[in-house]
Amino acid sequence: MKVHGKIWWNELLTWNAESAKSFYADIMGWSYRPLELADKSIYWIAMKDGAPVCGIYQMSSPVFDGTPNFWISCIAVDDINRAVQHANSVGGRLMHGPFHSDYIGEVALVTDGGGAVVAFVQPKSDAGPA
Repeated sequence: MKVHGKIWWNELLTWNAESAKSFYADIMGWSYRPLELADKSIYWIAMKDGAPVCGIYQMSSPVFDGTPNFWISCIAVDDINRAVQHANSVGGRLMHGPFHSDYIGEVALVTDGGGAVVAFVQPKSDAGPA
């Protein structure tokens, strides 16, 4: 199955993961599964009816200083390097990456032609994040 061009994952980057988890648990009925990252921080997988729905990441200083809380969509691409190159050629701009995520695959943050930030993801598999 081809995944290129599909919304692959959504993620909240926040300064207060515990508050965000409580907020969305109350409204959406989400539960959370912790995932320990390489730096020993915890990434929270939000679950609904036993299936993953999104992630919540706790931002920290100094890397994210000055960054507000935000949601980001991740769009699947077949080839991360080709997608970044193409984005650059049609008015986009590479902001960060590509970098490897053990959880999801290869990731790059880019701006589109209008300046909106989006993540391109070359997934580890076609099965989707779990």
